[in-house]
Amino acid sequence: MSLGQNIKKLRELRQLNLEQMATNLNISTEQYEQIELEESEPSLSQLREIADILKVHPADLLKSNENTVSFHGEHSQQINYQAEVTITNFAYNLSDKEAVELVQNRCYERIEELSILIAKQSEEMQKVIELLQKTMSQH
Repeated sequence: MSLGQNIKKLRELRQLNLEQMATNLNISTEQYEQIELEESEPSLSQLREIADILKVHPADLLKSNENTVSFHGEHSQQINYQAEVTITNFAYNLSDKEAVELVQNRCYERIEELSILIAKQSEEMQKVIELLQKTMSQH
């Protein structure tokens, strides 16, 4: 998939419309649509903003394999880390060490996101357990 196609697919997965994306980027809807249609290339700062809005790493927008970015549930995402190092290095013209640091930081962010999700799920499970215990004690 191309950059524009990736952006459109991720935007649709996030249930955002063209107007919302354009507003978040402080550009017109027409300008934003040109990015998705590949009639215009986003600047590096716009690419980063788009990634932030779509809650993905900028490198995810550049991946050509449509199966590389796959969402599992609402909060997590499978990433091919080796490809991300390569793409990040290429996209930002970084040294290997800088690219690895970017990927490591992204991994830490993902771990934090998943920790929060697990904590929320644990709270919900505790409520279910308490409800079951209460129901069983009534019988």
